[in-house]
Amino acid sequence: MTHGLTKEEAIDSYKDEETMASYQKSFEHIQISTDPPELSRLVEGIARSKPRIVVVDTTDMIFVKGVHDEIGKMNEIINGLKSVAQSQECIIIAVHHVNKEAENTGIVKMSNLKGTSNVSQKADKVLAINGERTELRRMISTEKARDEGYMQLMFEFNKRFMQFNQVSGEGGFNA
Repeated sequence: MTHGLTKEEAIDSYKDEETMASYQKSFEHIQISTDPPELSRLVEGIARSKPRIVVVDTTDMIFVKGVHDEIGKMNEIINGLKSVAQSQECIIIAVHHVNKEAENTGIVKMSNLKGTSNVSQKADKVLAINGERTELRRMISTEKARDEGYMQLMFEFNKRFMQFNQVSGEGGFNA
């Protein structure tokens, strides 16, 4: 995505050792974990590595020891992420699923977040992506912003390059 390559071009570029070394150097500051973490280990890892930005995709993949109900689990996760964000002074972007109604209609509001309202209450900012799953055009808008005004942007997904491009003249920022 960063280099504007198609999937095929990216795969081909990895065959060249010099290009591969360049890519590795460009992304060496990024740590990726593909195994679902246990909450306390995730919090410890964030404290140890001191990142400036953490992306959790998705919150429901985090395991919480001793908590088996979904509402209790989500409360622990959100409280843990909020606490570590504050104590480590880092940004945590938590990707969260929506309920079936929002999934079916393509319209997402804060009330459509799965589980507990604690998710949106603890968040400093809630952004929603609206649009039909089969369509290329999507709208991203602010559902909550502690310190900023409302924002709305229309964008189109370019599947060939895995990029989202803002559609000119539509959407925009409102203070």
